[in-house]
Amino acid sequence: MQTKKIAIFNRALHDSYKNIAKGILECYKNKKSAIVHFIYYANSDKIESNPEYKKSLENADFLLPDGIAFQLIFARKIMMKGKNFWYFLKNIRKTLPKIPSTNGTDFVPYFLNFLVKKNQKFDISLYGSPQEVTEKMKDWVNQTCPDTLIFAKNGFEEWKEKDFVPAKKDKIHILLVGRGTPLQETWIEKNRELLEKNNYLIISVGGLFEFLTNTEKRAPKWVQKIRCEWLWRALRYPKKNFKKTLKSLKVFVDVILNQ
Repeated sequence: MQTKKIAIFNRALHDSYKNIAKGILECYKNKKSAIVHFIYYANSDKIESNPEYKKSLENADFLLPDGIAFQLIFARKIMMKGKNFWYFLKNIRKTLPKIPSTNGTDFVPYFLNFLVKKNQKFDISLYGSPQEVTEKMKDWVNQTCPDTLIFAKNGFEEWKEKDFVPAKKDKIHILLVGRGTPLQETWIEKNRELLEKNNYLIISVGGLFEFLTNTEKRAPKWVQKIRCEWLWRALRYPKKNFKKTLKSLKVFVDVILNQ
């Protein structure tokens, strides 16, 4: 299936971190809840084969594009305008750095810091990862955002109805769910009514807990700067990432050739 047929990708929000953070905060203030998902081109097959996953993306308030494929495709859209493909290749180095690299590992800490700077009161709940990673993540939250952690449960335990706690007055009620795609998104969709009723701001974060606790290492800064972290991860953790990287490349080529 050609990725261009997946209409939900058109909802991917390409914008600055500041504008996205402002939008999420405004949405939460208006609705008293919000759902934020990150989406990847590599997950195109999951969207078409998993109705619950697709539904969860459709019902999200924000879809943030993660990965080099999204950036390149968006770069082509804004660059081409009557130009040929060789023009795109020739000028991509100038355009790509101007396009935000939206990923949870960078955006979530930015968003929490954004709330602090805006003098917004908030609390944080965690759900995901093995117990030892969850414990490290609790330490990260306590050091980074003191006195905000109210609940944490590893991703292998069932979240019970009593675990849904109402938001306190005048506090943004943040829940970070790191259970991997599509499990985290389908769990959020399944429990959406309870989550919204209790005024949660839910962000599906994938492997965020592992990265922030250094359980899994990120690429060196220079690799991140040249937008090659995807390749570094595929080579460093091939069992986890190589297949996903090949799939992203295939999808990217498909989109580039068919737009």
